[in-house]
Amino acid sequence: MTKKNAKSPRIQQQKLVDTLVCRFIAENFLSPPHNNEGKEISQNEYSKIIDISSSVLSKMKNEEGYQIPLSTINKICEKEKISLSEFFKKFEKRFPEAIIK
Repeated sequence: MTKKNAKSPRIQQQKLVDTLVCRFIAENFLSPPHNNEGKEISQNEYSKIIDISSSVLSKMKNEEGYQIPLSTINKICEKEKISLSEFFKKFEKRFPEAIIK
């Protein structure tokens, strides 16, 4: 008999990917955040630049991560002047265990 709340391997993999994407963003763009001139800024200032709430950035920096929408990743990529494809190439290189096979 299986538990109703038991997580399937697929759901566990999806959660892992969400967590690792958040960790990648935190490591590369939020530790610490910088403005377009390269000057270190606060998390609140960064959140205003990319037009998302500071609490979302806090969730991304949390150890468990967060189920991040692609639109949020896109806003970060636009601010950081990298394409989504470049973002995910770097992400996969950093976290090969996130690649779903």
